[in-house]
Amino acid sequence: MMLDKNILLEFCTGVQIDNVNAYFDNDCVYARAAKALGKTPRAIKNTVKRAAKRAGVSGDVDGFPTMPVGEGRKLDKMTYTGKVVDGQIVVDRVWPRTSPILDSIDDAIKEMCECVAGRAPKIRVPRKSNSDLLSVYNMGDLHMGMHAWNQEVGVDFDLQIATGDIINSMSDLIGRANPSETCILINYGDAIHFHDDTNQTKGHGHSLDSDGRVFKVLGIACEVMNKCVEMALQKHKKVVVRNVKGNHDEELAMALAYQMHAWWRNEKRVTIEMSPADQWFYQFGKVMLMATHGHNMPPVKMIPFMSAKEPKMWGDTILRRALHGHFHSKSVIESLGGKVEGFSNLAPNDAWHASKGYLSELECVLIEYHVCGKEVGRQNYMLHQEEVGNSDDAGFLGKF
Repeated sequence: MMLDKNILLEFCTGVQIDNVNAYFDNDCVYARAAKALGKTPRAIKNTVKRAAKRAGVSGDVDGFPTMPVGEGRKLDKMTYTGKVVDGQIVVDRVWPRTSPILDSIDDAIKEMCECVAGRAPKIRVPRKSNSDLLSVYNMGDLHMGMHAWNQEVGVDFDLQIATGDIINSMSDLIGRANPSETCILINYGDAIHFHDDTNQTKGHGHSLDSDGRVFKVLGIACEVMNKCVEMALQKHKKVVVRNVKGNHDEELAMALAYQMHAWWRNEKRVTIEMSPADQWFYQFGKVMLMATHGHNMPPVKMIPFMSAKEPKMWGDTILRRALHGHFHSKSVIESLGGKVEGFSNLAPNDAWHASKGYLSELECVLIEYHVCGKEVGRQNYMLHQEEVGNSDDAGFLGKF
């Protein structure tokens, strides 16, 4: 029995409608429908099967039997009776058991999973790589969703400008990077300017100049970070991502991490670090790194903390670096056993910082470490204040 498109659409919502339409528009071929939507054939096939089950269609959908179960009810499990004849089970009666509450929950979960299933692009593994090098892309406080007005602070800034500057900076740095086997993308927190639609900081309730609702800003932040991973995969065989929690986006940093984890879950070359701790440690040969935002721990305390928190890693390494953001300016503190380095960011001042007289150079930094315990390379992508939002030619010739 042929499936009726109009009947199936009556039992579909949201993403399911798109999947069913694509299925019929592409001659009922799952692979063609999947290619048209950028999904997997399995996602299209599952949607069609579930729609047929809910519609109570009699017949066979790729070997999956369906039968009427009453309006508003769908098949959950099948109960059958039968007997064994010549080693084969012969079924003489089949009837469905239904559970509408569990069915609705099951549909919601599967539809949510279909939104991201198979969407992450497949990137060809680069031919050249150096396993003795580690590339670390240091992304200072991005403050996506911040708004600045030229006449008030000297430069315009909004969500669209932030997106362009971030993509341009990573494109330039990746283009100039050595082909190390592994790279780390560190977002040092405050990637999102505000944590909810009250447009205030969580800790002190400071008013924030915002551009867009939190739902919109989080969605674009996810797209931007995933795009950065996609670009890095074309230069490096393995990409590790750490989204640090900041004082502006403590909850949203976790949401960003979980979205990226779901997006790249089928890509073995990508690791999204999911630890909820404020400090994250990483060892590469004789190199020890710690990444944190910097709002909960004074920089002068970071090196002693590293030795006390991870004594084995400390003892196995000879170059130790504590890396942080938060202060929107470059800083280096020499300490017994290691250095603390603070990174500037690409976002300019908002009205509050401008009124207090803050003004720092804007940049994103790539640092390369050798497995023997040495820093062997550094590349800076720098913006002057007047280049914010017009950064296409701000870098060198390393456009990726």
